Order: sequence, then C-alpha cells, then structure tokens
Amino acid sequence: MSQHSPLDDKADVLFTLLDTDGDGAVDRDDYLTEGHRFLDAYDVPVDSPKGKALLGARGAMWERCTALVDHDHDGVISRGEFHEWIKATQGPDAMSIEDVLLPMHRAQFEIIDSDGDGTVDRDEFMAWRTRLGYSRDGVAALFSKTDADKDGRITLDEFHRANSSFAVR
Repeated sequence: MSQHSPLDDKADVLFTLLDTDGDGAVDRDDYLTEGHRFLDAYDVPVDSPKGKALLGARGAMWERCTALVDHDHDGVISRGEFHEWIKATQGPDAMSIEDVLLPMHRAQFEIIDSDGDGTVDRDEFMAWRTRLGYSRDGVAALFSKTDADKDGRITLDEFHRANSSFAVR
C-alpha cells in the first residue's frame, strides 16, 4: 500500500471543497459552483467583467483537467483522477498549465484586491482567507509566506507563484 503524502492530503482537501454536491466526484457544475461561491462571497455579479473573467478561467481550467485525466470521458473527475491531475501539475516534472492557471489566478486576485491598487494587503488577504474558514493566526502566517519580498503587499506574481506551488491552498 502506498503512503499518503502531504500533497495527497492537500488534494483531498481541495477535492472535498470542489465536490460541492457531495457525491464523491467533481463535474463541471461542481467546479463552476465553487467559482460562484467565490463571487458571492465578494458580492461580485456573475455577469460583471470580473465575474465573467473568473468563471471563464475556471471553465478553461476544467477543460484542461478533463482532457488530461478524465480517462473514461464521462465528464466527471473521480478522487483518483483528481489526485492524478494534482500530481501531474506539481513538482519538477510538472506539465505546464500556465496558460489556464494564470488567468484564473489573475481573476481571483483582481476580486481579492478590493481597493483596486494592484496588490493585496494584509487586510484583503485576511478577508479572503477567513471567508474560506481559515483561522486568523493561520492566515497571518500564510500572508508572511506568500509575501515573498516582505513589503507587506502581495503582487499578482507572488500570489500566482504561491498558488501555483499549491502552497496557499
């Protein structure tokens, strides 16, 4: 029996978050529902430019995921297939998903950046992560980890690098 790695643990947490209907699988509706929840948490209308950008980017990410790991072409990603997706996109031999990942991170970042100054400050970061159920102490540590240059603000590049490495999920 293979060991359950920290990456597997993170994949399980993310899978459970994405399985919005709790049926043990993730389909396109689940994946987009999580996007709708994000928009709702920020009172961003679905038909606004920011709402369209986020849902469009999530749709593109879904298409890439299913193209890679939905081996039976049923439009549903099982927990095992999801683990395969996460492992394929992490580490030194990872496949590149930059073309779909950066637009999704940009769309999220632009919503989290509530004052529109092009950076996410500690308060904006705290609001984002506590909306997701994280403790304030844990969020403070995560902010410090994500703020690579320690200037008290997170740029899109820092946000993207942290999320791309699966460090912030």
